[in-house]
Amino acid sequence: MDVPNPANVNSSVDYYCEVGDVTDDVLRNELALFAHLANEPCFNILRTKEQLGYIVFSGSRSAVGQTGFRILVQSEKDAVFLESRVEAFLDYFQSYLTDMSNEEFEKQRQSLVDKRLEKPKNLHGESSRYWARIGDGYYDFLRRDRDAEVLKSINKEQIIQLFNKYIHPSSETRSKLSLHLQSQDKGVKFDPKRAMPVVQACLAKGVPIPMEAVQQLMAASPSLDEVQAFARKCLAEATELSEADRTELEAGVAALAGSQVPSETESKATLREGNVVIRDIAPFKATLRTTKAPTPVMPLKVEA
Repeated sequence: MDVPNPANVNSSVDYYCEVGDVTDDVLRNELALFAHLANEPCFNILRTKEQLGYIVFSGSRSAVGQTGFRILVQSEKDAVFLESRVEAFLDYFQSYLTDMSNEEFEKQRQSLVDKRLEKPKNLHGESSRYWARIGDGYYDFLRRDRDAEVLKSINKEQIIQLFNKYIHPSSETRSKLSLHLQSQDKGVKFDPKRAMPVVQACLAKGVPIPMEAVQQLMAASPSLDEVQAFARKCLAEATELSEADRTELEAGVAALAGSQVPSETESKATLREGNVVIRDIAPFKATLRTTKAPTPVMPLKVEA
């Protein structure tokens, strides 16, 4: 779908792999541990190193009858490119998980066990836990304690098998749905950092540029037009600049337009072979199986 606001430069991908029944204690905790292991590497690769966008999130996602793993990315880059980077991360994580030492795995597993056994910090936190179990219709008030015990027995091989069966793109048994919101803005937002060489060239030629104004401009995430207008104003005020230097610097300002061209890698990104693009949502939803309704883990009795 297109982003409704035509002026919004952000696109996004919500990448979801269904794993199974949320009431399956072992499967639910295998997924929880997998999501715990993947959380930091996912953020580190997609957010910190690749700098795809400000919002990068991963984790397990549960609803009535089902649970799965999701990665959400919001970025100024194209949605198809974002999906290609999500799947590149999953390729990377396959070897990351395989090479993880047993000591590190046990450390991460114990961290999640401790989190499940953590006492509520206040009455609001405690009541929220109970209302969540009432709201989902399972009334499973002892789930956290049971999860902690199940987690203690899960080994690394189980996590690898879950990943390869339900989540990795090479799996023939996984069920993946990715939701693309594509920006209507056809350009690529200008990165003001690319203007710094021009600023430095102007300073070297003796063009008076107020650096405080430059810092304010950069902090405001300016458009290409705003950066070029600022540079040309500074050049116009440099009355002692030679014509040769002026021509050279003006050419540098004009060349900033090339900074808006998408990278070759981004423009050539495609969906992995085998993906089906869903244009009409209603017929697609009609093909899906009905989710199993929630039932209380123990019979509810009304005392006379």
